[in-house]
Amino acid sequence: MMTTRTAEKGVIAKKQVESYLSDKSIEYNKDTIHAIPINFDNLEEVRSFPERYRKEMGDRKIDILMNNVGRINQKREMTDDGFEKTFQSNHLGSFMLTSGLFSLLNRNGARVVNVASRAHQFAKDSSTGKQGLDMSNLQGEMSYGLDGWETYGQTKLENILFTEELQRRADVAGLGWLTVTCLHPGVVGTELWNNTALAKGNGGLQSITSNFFLKNVALTNEEGANTQLYLATTTQDEKFKGRYFDEYGNMVDLDPFARDESKAKELWEVSERLSSCKFNVE
Repeated sequence: MMTTRTAEKGVIAKKQVESYLSDKSIEYNKDTIHAIPINFDNLEEVRSFPERYRKEMGDRKIDILMNNVGRINQKREMTDDGFEKTFQSNHLGSFMLTSGLFSLLNRNGARVVNVASRAHQFAKDSSTGKQGLDMSNLQGEMSYGLDGWETYGQTKLENILFTEELQRRADVAGLGWLTVTCLHPGVVGTELWNNTALAKGNGGLQSITSNFFLKNVALTNEEGANTQLYLATTTQDEKFKGRYFDEYGNMVDLDPFARDESKAKELWEVSERLSSCKFNVE
């Protein structure tokens, strides 16, 4: 089951999967490959997704939920829902989607994999001047940052804190069947870079830099998927729960600001309020 921003992209994605399987001489049934559109700029699409999933998949339980959303804007823009776009796409939408699909997770064993980023280190708490989540600046109200990277970093730290808080609540509720992890996929040459200053040149130095970066530095999309695929498929034990991994699949001990339980709890409560979504972990 794939989600795409538009129905048209879903058609393309399904064809790509079918082409890959055919090239590898892997037998498959076209009826087992699904794509449902969901635009995280529109929270009504997020709210309606669980019902649309049920219509498409029936009572099929979810073994792995992979939240892989990443956007960045050079300047602060708002959605029709009234939220800053990077915040809504990268955090609030994924929070709501996970809540809506939680009852569909397989109680015999399920994983939630959140794609975060090493860019979480860009997050800065204005109250202390140190690294950390700034609860007063979740939507770039006070400071947006050069080329949007500060706000992007905030949302990627939110992905990490959401991972930790979801696992913590699952553990308290005795839901041993759930494993929640997050990761840095590496610097991947996705369409995200199209919204940064790096890609804005018109044949000048920026364009040259961009071409060199994408061809010689950035990982391909396939390479960038390695760690999330590892976390989705490898045999796991208790030590994986609530943990963060780098692009090589190594478990990383995060800095204290990225393990702040009080901030994680506050973020959860604020996310419920902003989204009008009560996330019951049970």
